Amino acid sequence: MKRVILLIRSAVCMAILVTVILSSSAARGWDQHPTPTPGPSPTAYDPYPPGILPSDLDSEIARVRGEVEFVAVTTT
Repeated sequence: MKRVILLIRSAVCMAILVTVILSSSAARGWDQHPTPTPGPSPTAYDPYPPGILPSDLDSEIARVRGEVEFVAVTTT
C-alpha cells in the first residue's frame, strides 16, 4: 500500500516537473521573437467626395458651435 502511494506521488511530482519545464521553455521561446513594428497609420475616413466640404471647415465648425451655445444659453 505504501509503495502504491509513493508511486502515485512520484508520478504526480514528475508530471508537475515536466509541466513547469515545458511551460518555462515555451515562455523563453516566446520572448525570443522580436516585437513587430507598427505600420503606417491608416488615413482618416472621409465619406464625402472631394470638393463637397468647404475649405474653411474649421471656422465653419466654430461658427456652428457658437450658434449652438447661443441657443443653449438663451433657452435656459
